[in-house]
Amino acid sequence: MLLSFSNAQSLHITIETKSEVYTVYTNDIIFVEARDRKITVYTTNGSYISIHSMNYWVDKLARLSFFQTHKSFLINLKYVCHFTHDTVYLYDNRFQAYLTRRKYTLFKNTYLLYLDSTK
Repeated sequence: MLLSFSNAQSLHITIETKSEVYTVYTNDIIFVEARDRKITVYTTNGSYISIHSMNYWVDKLARLSFFQTHKSFLINLKYVCHFTHDTVYLYDNRFQAYLTRRKYTLFKNTYLLYLDSTK
């Protein structure tokens, strides 16, 4: 499997909420979380409750430097501080995302490839 990480710095994406539409750089998205039937997009400038599903975000961000660690989390590899067998710590340890056992090895390999691609 050949993985390629594109530079997301200049790409914009819209986050549609019930009341407004926001435009952010994909590079500023830390992670997307599904909780209590709500999808929250966490960015370096705040969080937004999206009207879109997790599948929407996976489709939009999968080709970039994002990885779905759990059915409820889609993380930006750029913001990974460190990880254990069941948790990924993000954005200077301010956030945590679950990491399923069955995705641990794939995540570890993907993250190492990502780090190698940023050298």
